[in-house]
Amino acid sequence: MAKKNGITLYDVAQHVGFSKSTVAYVMSGKAADVGVAQKTIEKIEAAAEELGYVPNYWASSLARQSTGMISVLLSGLSGDWADRVMFSLGQALRTKAFTPFLAADWNDPLLFEREVSSAIQRRDEGVICHSFAGDDKKYARIVRSGIPLVFLGAVTRSLSEMTEINSVIWDDEQAVTTAVEHLV
Repeated sequence: MAKKNGITLYDVAQHVGFSKSTVAYVMSGKAADVGVAQKTIEKIEAAAEELGYVPNYWASSLARQSTGMISVLLSGLSGDWADRVMFSLGQALRTKAFTPFLAADWNDPLLFEREVSSAIQRRDEGVICHSFAGDDKKYARIVRSGIPLVFLGAVTRSLSEMTEINSVIWDDEQAVTTAVEHLV
């Protein structure tokens, strides 16, 4: 198993002799906005390349206070329906700089609960759902966490009474676009 890259912003800063914040501005692409000299930018970028620095997605998300992830929770992946939904979702989400995170619960309530917990723990920006493995309490848990929830397809009567939950009825590409626009 390959060893994880352990090079951090701090390591790059130590290597070039600049502050960690200067290196962070360079690596985030905001250096010019705060007046960092072009020569400094080039030196830091070269050092990062030389050291093999790779930004830590989760650390960046924490700093931005945004994961950029939308969970797509489906009951399964069989047939080409899921493929078409994910293709359309991926296209719509990428135009808004979001990344779809695909999860399937295979109609297993325990797996559904685990996927919901993961979405909440990751602090996803939204959940798009086409799964009925959960009960009303589990769907309400998503909403209570502050994560917008959109169902693809019709929802049960009890869920339709929850004003925080939205749904889109089939029109494939248009439904996915509407769901994404609601979330972002």
